Amino acid sequence: MPQPVAATAASSDARLRVLLVEDSETARAIVRDLLAVEEPTLELDEAEDLESAVRALAERSYDCALVDYELPDGHGLALLGASEDEEGPAPAMVMLTAHNNPAMAMQALKGGAQDYLIKGRFDGPILSRSIRYAIERKKAAALQLRMVHVERMVALGTLTAGVAHEINNPLAYVMGNLGCLSEQLTLLPTSKESEAMKDMVRDALEGSERVRTIVRDMRAFTRRDDHDKRTEVLIEKVVEQAIAMAGVELRHRARIVRRFSPVPPVLANETRLAQVFLNLLINAAQAIPEGRIGEHEVRLSIRESGAYVDVIVEDTGGGIAPEALRRVFHPFYTTKPAGKGTGLGLFICDGIVRGLGGNIVIESILEKGTKVRVRLPAHVDRPVEIEENAPKEEVRGRRASVLVVDDDPQVLLCIRRILDAEHALTTTTSAFDALRRIREGERFDALISDLMMPELSGMALYGKVKEVAPKLAEKTVFITGGAFTPPARTFLDTVANARLEKPFAARELRDVVRGVVA
Repeated sequence: MPQPVAATAASSDARLRVLLVEDSETARAIVRDLLAVEEPTLELDEAEDLESAVRALAERSYDCALVDYELPDGHGLALLGASEDEEGPAPAMVMLTAHNNPAMAMQALKGGAQDYLIKGRFDGPILSRSIRYAIERKKAAALQLRMVHVERMVALGTLTAGVAHEINNPLAYVMGNLGCLSEQLTLLPTSKESEAMKDMVRDALEGSERVRTIVRDMRAFTRRDDHDKRTEVLIEKVVEQAIAMAGVELRHRARIVRRFSPVPPVLANETRLAQVFLNLLINAAQAIPEGRIGEHEVRLSIRESGAYVDVIVEDTGGGIAPEALRRVFHPFYTTKPAGKGTGLGLFICDGIVRGLGGNIVIESILEKGTKVRVRLPAHVDRPVEIEENAPKEEVRGRRASVLVVDDDPQVLLCIRRILDAEHALTTTTSAFDALRRIREGERFDALISDLMMPELSGMALYGKVKEVAPKLAEKTVFITGGAFTPPARTFLDTVANARLEKPFAARELRDVVRGVVA
């Protein structure tokens, strides 16, 4: 029975591996002897034709391939395209030819080769330099592609945050109005029709809640400005977020099996930790073919292991070859086809986990599957949980005068419907109008302000209110659709004011306002 091969980030292998593809035994012997002197630690494999070369590239990874321009079963350049199609990363290529033909050299370089040598005109140092030069050129080209990918991901993160903000604003008044409608329906006499309406509103609220969860998960995975902030994190919650985000990849490939045991929290950054588990789940999904969900599983286990918390992700996919497993933590190394992976996923995940004092271990058996264990230190300083016995919805505070400012009229209307029964509301779409009212002496017990507004932001409004009505500034509640700029994030981190993220439920808004005006 094959034994699993394990890999950790400590694995390293600095020896160069080179494949020589040459049909002439004499030419192979010359290259072999030159490298034996110049690169004594280099591992050299040999192939006599394209067919055996393709087979060698499929079975093992190489840093560089020395390829004869003309081979018995085809053109040496054909190997360039074939190697790029393999699941492993293609090696650097140095073309060898007996012809001193500049046009041929240009064709080879345009076709993807990194260098070009003429037989009989190179010695050991030149050959060694060409191999290392080709490897560095290949790495530089790969790095450039990765940087383009990273830039696209940054742009996607910015776009996602903006889309989330645009969804959250209308979703806020959809959920708020549905909440109010649900409450009003409870006042109607019980009938078949009223019960049917209650069911419809309940279904709509559940759908809205699903949209809210999806948007919040999107924001959690694209937020980049708080990666160094660590808090107590519940592992199960983060893993469930990752499962939700990887759902598209997993849904048609495997069943999800959860084996979660109660564990203490860990001290981590929730966003970055979620990134780790999302990456592992996507890797697991992509190791499994589509359309055979009845045959495959992705198993997730959470358990306590002494002073640590272990999260284990197992799949029943194709597994990883031992040769590739030793390099999976190397930057820019990927076993996925071109366009499917950056080679940075596990490298970044390992950096995140090690930064938290943990480690990642991977075991794999070809054609059986892969097991990844993430081990993190448990955080023992758990806060005391205070149970709230009395339902807040039944506790009403005093009737207060509340000023509400938001640039979206529909959000204002929704807030009025939620709060009008308990408080006297003044609403405006202009932060300047709100500031004018305060300066002219109108009295308010609380101020509800959108954080991001076109004329004057909630942050700027707060600063001006603090100058003319400091007590009202303390009673300011910030609401936001989630498009946090770095200054907005810094601002929220430095003020103690209550805040609500759109979309919010009617009860959430009432509870916050009651707490502020109490």
